[in-house]
Amino acid sequence: MTSVSIVLVDITGRRPLLFGGISSMVLGFGMLNFAFSQPPSMNSQIPLYGCLLVILGYSFSYGPLAWLLWAELFPTKHRGEMIGITSTIASISMFINNLIFEPLAAKLGSLAPVFAVYTVTNLIALLLLAWLLPETKGAIPVDTRAAIRCRLTLCFPRSRRPTTAAASMAAAAPTAAA
Repeated sequence: MTSVSIVLVDITGRRPLLFGGISSMVLGFGMLNFAFSQPPSMNSQIPLYGCLLVILGYSFSYGPLAWLLWAELFPTKHRGEMIGITSTIASISMFINNLIFEPLAAKLGSLAPVFAVYTVTNLIALLLLAWLLPETKGAIPVDTRAAIRCRLTLCFPRSRRPTTAAASMAAAAPTAAA
């Protein structure tokens, strides 16, 4: 599936693949949450379909696109270091997730609350990406970074940007010509 995603990324764009994949994961984790909150049933196919949606969603979104987006979003000067840092953070996060999954399920008494947390976490990621991430297909990386910076700062013009009192007074003070 990852190879299909790599082919589709330039046809459909990054945002649609990312949003479709994460939406699939939200739906899959929601199905797993529902399935494990019900009494056990031998003929229930819900967990199977939930797992398939999560795997498909991951292989179309986080799997291949994270690496592509990291390469596009970081400035060339710092790209190597930043990709190293982000991949290390991702690996540590996955390790911690795998480490606590079973003890957390045992402590909570069921897998349902664990899958509920995964559902909510992916939903939050989907909303944050919808707000912050512009389409990078065909865009110049500098413009993409500027668009993200603009969304983070809510694009206040310099004259209206919130500042500290000291900064406001320093900007209003006349400058002495040398």
